[in-house]
Amino acid sequence: TPEQITSALSRWVDQSDKLKVVEYARSHENRPLHAVFISSPENLKNLNSIKDKITQLSDPRITNDRQARSLIEELPAVAWMAYSIHGNETSGADAALGVIYHLIASEDKDILDLLDDMIIIIDPLMNPDGRARFAKNLEQFRGTAPNYDDQSLIHTGDWPYGRTNHYFYDLNRDWIYLTQPETIGRVALINEWRPQIMV
Repeated sequence: TPEQITSALSRWVDQSDKLKVVEYARSHENRPLHAVFISSPENLKNLNSIKDKITQLSDPRITNDRQARSLIEELPAVAWMAYSIHGNETSGADAALGVIYHLIASEDKDILDLLDDMIIIIDPLMNPDGRARFAKNLEQFRGTAPNYDDQSLIHTGDWPYGRTNHYFYDLNRDWIYLTQPETIGRVALINEWRPQIMV
């Protein structure tokens, strides 16, 4: 459930110095949406300074070519990874938790080097209201034995399904109009960080 995902993030924040969790918006049903910043402890301590330098780099009116080259050499890369914009596509948010855990728990040199060179921002659940609705439907429709009938409600679901948010808006269609709080908060944060990689 969205609440269990939030609980995992809250626990990991207390256990690791490689992540910072920021609530960037609230859904219509008042569920939090999070951006999880994962990097080296040193980079995380300097997030505001890094963001300011990214802003400088993005504006040629205030940064000349020489300054830009210097900033490019100095700054970590920024990658944005977003999961489960459709609430009934649950494997994305489940995978996000695995990716977060792997990045903060690993002691492999390759991962530690990656975190020195990058800030990875993970949006683990882009549609918490749709996921909550879908998770509740699964709970209601499943039985004690697996049901292989492809016409069963466990496989087909019932309207309004979990794809959309609270107001049945497909958030993957809101990138331009920005009508939903989930998208408004997300796009504002993306524009602040100007990631070089979007997944």
